[in-house]
Amino acid sequence: MRLQNREREGVDVNLTPLIDVVFLLLIFFVLTTTFQKEARMRVELPSAASVDQVQPQEPIEIHVNRQGGIGLSRKPSSQWQEMLRERLAESPERSLVIRADHQAPHGAVVEVMDRAQQLGVSNLSIATDTSLSSN
Repeated sequence: MRLQNREREGVDVNLTPLIDVVFLLLIFFVLTTTFQKEARMRVELPSAASVDQVQPQEPIEIHVNRQGGIGLSRKPSSQWQEMLRERLAESPERSLVIRADHQAPHGAVVEVMDRAQQLGVSNLSIATDTSLSSN
């Protein structure tokens, strides 16, 4: 029995696809990661003997009921737009809170928001009830 003496062929591992995949993963993570600057300065404010207490103004409340009726301060009124304009003329920095019934028509809420934007309201919020559980 004659055994043939074969030379072993060298096994080459091609690293090019591996390097390509690593670079693609690196590019993916660099592009999808958000970087936030966490620099915070500690500032000690000076104290003063006289302090003016600034009383925050109560926000203007607009209510929208189930039927789409709109009113200010829980008083339904067809003149809500004029009343809102008058209150904003008195103090233009006041915020506006929309308190809409959960079954109120969407169009009525959008109408209030649109009118508030036309009058230049910069601080608008929508009130919610957090006491209800979401089952």
